[in-house]
Amino acid sequence: MNHYIVCTEKIWNTSNYEKYFGDKENFTLFSGDDHDLLDNRINALKPRIIFFPHWSWKIPKEIYSKYECVIFHAADLPKGKGKEPFQWMIESGFESTVLTVFRCTEGIDAGPVYAKIPFSLNGSVEECYKRCSDITFDKIKEMTDFVDKGGVFTPRVQIGESTNCGNPTNEILLDAIENLEELSRKIRAWDAESYPKAYFEVDEFSLEFSNAIMRHDCIEAHVKIKMKEE
Repeated sequence: MNHYIVCTEKIWNTSNYEKYFGDKENFTLFSGDDHDLLDNRINALKPRIIFFPHWSWKIPKEIYSKYECVIFHAADLPKGKGKEPFQWMIESGFESTVLTVFRCTEGIDAGPVYAKIPFSLNGSVEECYKRCSDITFDKIKEMTDFVDKGGVFTPRVQIGESTNCGNPTNEILLDAIENLEELSRKIRAWDAESYPKAYFEVDEFSLEFSNAIMRHDCIEAHVKIKMKEE
């Protein structure tokens, strides 16, 4: 029987792992707490494929050169390489993106492509992450079912101009923004669990924003007011 490993973080991915594969003896989860992939467990399991949906750590060459490692990146590679593609695209005004499924190689986000799946960037970045997670785990199930039936993948070399997403600015203080559309996008781009919220500072207070909805001539959002940190 083929064995598969899923290396992931964020609660929406670990929840989907349990939903799809939690009762499967031939699946193993590595969470963010297990980010050292050079321990002996991987070699002991002898995985057919290791999947990496939302993984923040570098995959060692000793791993991707020995096992088929599949990465999921929310941009239309080779365009949009780099960190935080969701934040960059939302801040830049993109309304949709493509989930690129590709094989890990030495170059960053440079490996051959198994599939590209379009999806919407509507809503907060957390809603986008959850939408992407559903698509990702559907794809993992499809790929493992295919391999278990004897299928062999032939990913295709990336074609086109290579560009970086430029990485979004980590400056989430909203003072410099001068129009509502940009303000709404900035709030949406950082509105997710474990990410800092976009905020204003007013006198001694810090106002953090979430759940932003752009109306015709205003933004409706939730606000948390705290004392400004020193």
